[in-house]
Amino acid sequence: MVAVAQLVEPWIVIPVVVGSSPISHPNFSNAIQESLLMNVGKTNIEDEVICLCSGTTRAKVRSLFEQGLDAEAISRRTGALSGCGGCEWEIADMLKALTAEKAGH
Repeated sequence: MVAVAQLVEPWIVIPVVVGSSPISHPNFSNAIQESLLMNVGKTNIEDEVICLCSGTTRAKVRSLFEQGLDAEAISRRTGALSGCGGCEWEIADMLKALTAEKAGH
């Protein structure tokens, strides 16, 4: 039987088997460790990995947006927004801010 558990952040929902411990699952633990290591030592926010599934950085999202790509096209190009869904809100907020910046607001 599969149930849904919310872990790490409210918007990251991971399906798990009832009675199991997803936090001790090796894949989940490795993903957390990998995500922490991906951003260690990054002083420029543009270098931050915004999508852990695809390794897409903020700089890549900005660059593709500046080339005229929308969220769907950025997803197809990078793989962001097509995995766990953990980057969905952050990328949406970033694209909203970039749109406002472009419009001069």
